[in-house]
Amino acid sequence: MASRLGNLLLLFSLGVGITTAQELGPSSSGGTSYLAAVHPNWPVAKPEDVNSAANIVAAYYDVLSGRADTPRDWQRFRSLFHPDARFVNVNPRQPGYSVAGIIALDAMVGRLTTNLAKADVYDRSAESKTETFNNIVNIWSAYETRRHATDAAPILRGVNSFQIENDGDRYWIIQVMSESE
Repeated sequence: MASRLGNLLLLFSLGVGITTAQELGPSSSGGTSYLAAVHPNWPVAKPEDVNSAANIVAAYYDVLSGRADTPRDWQRFRSLFHPDARFVNVNPRQPGYSVAGIIALDAMVGRLTTNLAKADVYDRSAESKTETFNNIVNIWSAYETRRHATDAAPILRGVNSFQIENDGDRYWIIQVMSESE
């Protein structure tokens, strides 16, 4: 068994059978078209939503915010994310102990569709910190949720940690990790 696992790891590390972005060629904007080739039916993002890490986070909050009777643009929301993106919600149970719930993008859209239809919700980033290493961007976003955009005090606060990739063509949200107060 160990030998078989070692062989699989060796094949993976050599890239056997893996299509690379370079093999697929450049996209129209000069970047790579890897995800477009692998996921041809994935929604196309608005260029202004994905041309920077800050803009992709702003678009995330924009889609989630609105009146309960106004349907959200879930195609726009999906277009911000890598097709294999994950959401991690950390739920504190007691001091020093928490449980992380991990769900896929489509499952999250289903939950959000149901929950956002129940009440007006206006989310915004109150403060953020960006850390970048080559093509990886992490944005710590302290968020506030209000029932009305003009409410003085939030009804909920927390932190979202956005893990974002810059593939040379655009930015993709890979994961959002959240914890509320």
